[in-house]
Order: sequence, then C-alpha cells, then structure tokens
Amino acid sequence: MTSGDSYLDAALRYGLSSGALLQRWHQLFLREGMEGLLPKRKGRPSMTKKKQTPKKRATREQELERENELLRAELAFIKKLRALGMTIPDRLKSETHESSTNSEKSSD
Repeated sequence: MTSGDSYLDAALRYGLSSGALLQRWHQLFLREGMEGLLPKRKGRPSMTKKKQTPKKRATREQELERENELLRAELAFIKKLRALGMTIPDRLKSETHESSTNSEKSSD
C-alpha cells in the first residue's frame, strides 16, 4: 500500500467486502510473490488412472531363479509343518510337483 490508504479504504474503493481480505492478499504477496495470489486447488485430488509401464519380460535365468526361490520357500514351509506336527496339505504332498512356471516349456 503505497498511497497511505488503509486496507479498509482501499477495500471500499474496489468493492471488496473487508479490509482484512486485502490485508491477507498483501501479506501473501510479500511472502510468496505473485504465485501466492494464484488460486490453489482445494479438496481431494481426482482419481486418475496412472499410466502403467509395460513389464519387462524376465530372462530365462530370472524365471528359473524365481521358480527356485518359490520351491525353497515351499520346502521350508513343509519342513516347518512337519516340525510342528501339523498335516501337510494334499497339494503339497505330491512327489511330482508342478510349479507355477512350467520349466519344461520352451521359450520363444
């Protein structure tokens, strides 16, 4: 405010409801510059779908390492069940265990 008018006088001159509003704008301008006076988004952000990046195809070695990791975890689980004297689920009892990734499948 360079002309010496009070916030109330300036507010009345420009048809604003109160001098406090003008005072708040002035303080925002002094603190943040023009960006402080720009409108800010209010409320919760909208639910936008994020772009999904295509998953990289794992190499054959990575697939086998993952399968090995899963089999080790399954074996540790079975050993823990036996140690606790619990029954092992039927799907885990079979000798010819088929994993979630078929190792016999040829890669293209």
